[in-house]
Amino acid sequence: MMKNTIFSKSKLVSLAIVVACLVGIVVASCSKVDPAGVLMAGTAVNDRVKMSLLYWSEYGNYFDTTVVDDFDIELITDEDGKPKDYRFVGENKAYSFLIGADSHTLYDTGRLREMFEEARRHGDMFVCHLGDIAETQPQYYAAVKNVVDFYANKKHGAKPFYVIPGNHDITRNGWALFTQVFNASFYDFWIIADIDEDGKTLYFDHFIFLDTASGTLGKTQIEAIENGALLERQAQDEITSKFKVRNRFVFTHTNFFRPRFTQFASTLCRDEMYFLLNKTKEWNTTMVFAGHVHEWDHRFIDGVEHLTFDSMSERNCPKPGNYLIRINITKDGKASWEKVPMKYVNDSGIPENDYRHLQWEVDSGIRKSLSGDDFSDFIEDDVNGRLE
Repeated sequence: MMKNTIFSKSKLVSLAIVVACLVGIVVASCSKVDPAGVLMAGTAVNDRVKMSLLYWSEYGNYFDTTVVDDFDIELITDEDGKPKDYRFVGENKAYSFLIGADSHTLYDTGRLREMFEEARRHGDMFVCHLGDIAETQPQYYAAVKNVVDFYANKKHGAKPFYVIPGNHDITRNGWALFTQVFNASFYDFWIIADIDEDGKTLYFDHFIFLDTASGTLGKTQIEAIENGALLERQAQDEITSKFKVRNRFVFTHTNFFRPRFTQFASTLCRDEMYFLLNKTKEWNTTMVFAGHVHEWDHRFIDGVEHLTFDSMSERNCPKPGNYLIRINITKDGKASWEKVPMKYVNDSGIPENDYRHLQWEVDSGIRKSLSGDDFSDFIEDDVNGRLE
């Protein structure tokens, strides 16, 4: 009897420790880690990656090669005018792209719109987001979709938008909401960035987007990486031309490193972190971008530059600050980064989780409508004034 009593007490103690840990996570760090993301993710990472690979195979042009400038093929003919050879012609140019993370959008789309407006004003080639773009409710994703659809219109700047999911994007029915707007969680694309003097060698910049929303890559994603899914275009293009990669950039939601040793934050498990550290080194990666932890961190590992982002959410960072990062690529392929300030604050007096905030945006002229013909009279100066 004594033995059974002791055993029962030990089980109760263990259960109490588990409960205390879960409560600690919820109370101490709900802005950093969504417990529901661990316990209530409706779709596992393996399934998300399988769906992404299927979408990729069916609609590959969506994540396809693009160019920094107009490159073309010049045919070389013989004396009879018949093509006997070819060479690539064109002139490269510098370009930039803008990255944000952890917007955690509710009804207030101010910071999200400001990111697109900053890219439009500066002339960035495209915009990227490192996940946790919205809280997992249909009405919040509807607000995000309005903004994304608006800026996908050529009339309004047509900024391509590349997004990966975060843990907040996959809770409950989050994956279904995410795919209604962004289609895939694991993909890559290439940019033809330069041509060698021989006219035969193409230089590419390569952009890799990983699904780490569950805090793990999962078996399917690791197998896809190991089997060269992210290098297929390189193998194909080497058949017809010389192929060289100038830069590789890797995007992940879950961070590799804690900014501070004592900071509570979920990171990739050790084995997968080392797997990705080895892969990024093998790929000669230029930079790795991560979010999730809501705190800036910068370091070099094996020659690879790692940047972990602050949250651009006003809830996490209520004051104006440097929450965006711009990556600048020179003509000769050198990459550098700079912090970009965000100025928007919600001065409506209406909380961002109150549906009346949407009407306030419309009434105040900040939002107008962001859909259909209601924005046909879009005026650039008005937008600049609103954001400044």
